[in-house]
Amino acid sequence: MKKPMLVALAVIVAAVSFSLHHTESGQASFKPRKYVTENVIVINTDGLRFEDGFGSEGKYMSHIWNDIRPNGAIFARMYNETCTYTAPAHAQCVTGAWQYEPNNGRIRPSTPTMFEYYRRQFGAPPEDVCVLPGKGNCWHLNYSTFPGFGRNYEAPFYDLGYGDDEIASKLAELFLTTRPKLVYAILPHVDSVGHSGDYKKYTESISHADELIWKIWQQIQFNPDYKDKTTLIITTDHGRHTEGVRDGFKSHGDSCEGCRHTYCVMIGPDVKKGFAYQDECFQVDIVPTVGELLGFATPACDGSSLTKALVDRLVKEIPDEQKAYILSLETECRRFKESKYDQDLSRMLDASLKIPVASLGHSMNDAIFLKGVLDASVFLKDSKGINYVKSWADSWMAKDTPRDDITDSLCGEVLFELFDATNDSKYKDRANGIADWVMSEPFGISEKGALLCKEVKAPKLQVTATFIEADTLYAVIPLLCHAQKIFGGDYAKFALGQYEAHKKHLADEKGLFRHFTVANTSSARFNVNPINWVRGNAFALGSILEASLILGEDKDLYRQISELITKEPLGDQIVMRQQQSGLWMDDLSGQVSDYDTVANAMLIGEISKWQGDKLSRRTGEGKPSEACFDEDEPATMAVLPDKKKVARESALNGSMYHMIGAWDSMWPQISESGLVYGCAEPAYDAQLYYQSFVPPVYSRDRGFYKEGQGAFMSALVSLSSLCSQLGPVNKRVPPIR
Repeated sequence: MKKPMLVALAVIVAAVSFSLHHTESGQASFKPRKYVTENVIVINTDGLRFEDGFGSEGKYMSHIWNDIRPNGAIFARMYNETCTYTAPAHAQCVTGAWQYEPNNGRIRPSTPTMFEYYRRQFGAPPEDVCVLPGKGNCWHLNYSTFPGFGRNYEAPFYDLGYGDDEIASKLAELFLTTRPKLVYAILPHVDSVGHSGDYKKYTESISHADELIWKIWQQIQFNPDYKDKTTLIITTDHGRHTEGVRDGFKSHGDSCEGCRHTYCVMIGPDVKKGFAYQDECFQVDIVPTVGELLGFATPACDGSSLTKALVDRLVKEIPDEQKAYILSLETECRRFKESKYDQDLSRMLDASLKIPVASLGHSMNDAIFLKGVLDASVFLKDSKGINYVKSWADSWMAKDTPRDDITDSLCGEVLFELFDATNDSKYKDRANGIADWVMSEPFGISEKGALLCKEVKAPKLQVTATFIEADTLYAVIPLLCHAQKIFGGDYAKFALGQYEAHKKHLADEKGLFRHFTVANTSSARFNVNPINWVRGNAFALGSILEASLILGEDKDLYRQISELITKEPLGDQIVMRQQQSGLWMDDLSGQVSDYDTVANAMLIGEISKWQGDKLSRRTGEGKPSEACFDEDEPATMAVLPDKKKVARESALNGSMYHMIGAWDSMWPQISESGLVYGCAEPAYDAQLYYQSFVPPVYSRDRGFYKEGQGAFMSALVSLSSLCSQLGPVNKRVPPIR
């Protein structure tokens, strides 16, 4: 199965629309002109930290600050919100879409470049566009792998080594020879000198780049093919570490302010003079802006045009045909995105219903699978799925619901949710009985008040032991909160007490949870110190997120749980550890490099569902409003400690797209049949204590795992609901780790 990206897949449909609007020769039947600009030159000063460049107010960039800035527009709050490395960052600058790729330049962008858009829409020859890469890991920028675009619409590129002077000289030559209309040039020296650790030479290279850029602008003004019809865009791909972070300006590649904060300056006949763009914006906004200036559509872009900085002039009104064309692209993309999740969900549900009900038991794994089936069935209004869960419940209840371990109580939550779907009181009554069983502390309780799991005998180790596990929180807290909602009493108080008690046993100094600890054992030598297993942390976080959703109608309890969510470090610690792939590692402490599909699916589902509830609760309509962005109450867990200055809108939307990025990386684990592979039954080995897949080579030999199937379906329901709730979003803010 090919690795998909939702946006990339969306543009497959858009690519079809392109073909419908072209003549047999491949030329567009129209060339819309809205602005005076006929040429766009983008110059990227690689690896320039904001505070050393534009943020120094001309200290090292005197020409850009004193000569270009007053006659153009500045974007001092531009950010790179994903991989702050060269190859993916530059790919974002030429595609207008967030890219997830290694920093070696061997993986081409998954969405079309601006050169492909331009050449295909206008039937333009190769010499109209070009790339001056400047770096060895930027050879991938001239075309994408996207179907219908690609090499037939590539941009010529010139391998000139790593010198700024060589790049500037070649650009001056091209102005007089091939006269390209769309150029992307990289000045590499600032970054390479920065890595040397010599700050004086680093700042000198900034000044030299500034001098070259000023000369390039002068050449444009003295060339009749470019004068008064060329827009120059100056930017950078990423910054460098904030001082005090790792080795400071010497390196880059994380989510600190110094790495994320970029800049942009734009000057040209359609750019407002002396305009300072006040809003936060992103480097993926550059390509849509280029598209608007030159008149080509960019349907796969995650960014939006920086229109506020442009003069509102209509040299020629956009033809109705062009308007209809762009509208059709947007409509097709939107429809595809909205239907994509539902299609995957239907396929997974159909596959799930083929699993014999008789094969299901009452373990936590079975319960997570059944929750997923029920979530999908309710969302899709599929009575077959609801009847499937009813069949299991009726059979299980007839056997008096055996309870072999405290985590089996999650089946009680399935019964509560089945009651919500069917209004059949027998399910709520039996679920309440399980809640009472939990309250009876069936296997005992620790000195700190945490419920104990059933004693485990390990003959090979010649030991018996009783554990306190993070799994317990997810098994009992939603169940008890559901009982509270329906029957009242002290269920919620006991549930929240369990979170606090387990935290005392399991949370480390950062707020992350260990998966379990030994409460008592027959051997003093048996003392396992497990990793910060991501699934255990997903269970812990998911338990309190679910609690807030269930008790939402009780204002006092909802406020209490919401405060717990926003003040606890657990959510921030988990979000901070999201990798550039969009996924979370199996061991959040970083000791294990594999990924647990179940945990990733659970995090996607729980965070998306919680965020959707917060949004609808604060607006009443499921649409963003100023009320969503109250500074005193965080709108999202995705506001990291080093991101307190992030725009309110991007904080909200960022949470959504953190989840989309994770889902894009997990999607290949769904087989064509609709079953989730790549998960295995737990390997009870203290050294290999995880189940995982290893991207980008996805391991299928681990087989099918019911818990993963259920978690995937629940995640899709939550994510699809959130996307529908938010509607079209202009800014995609993806995972930034």
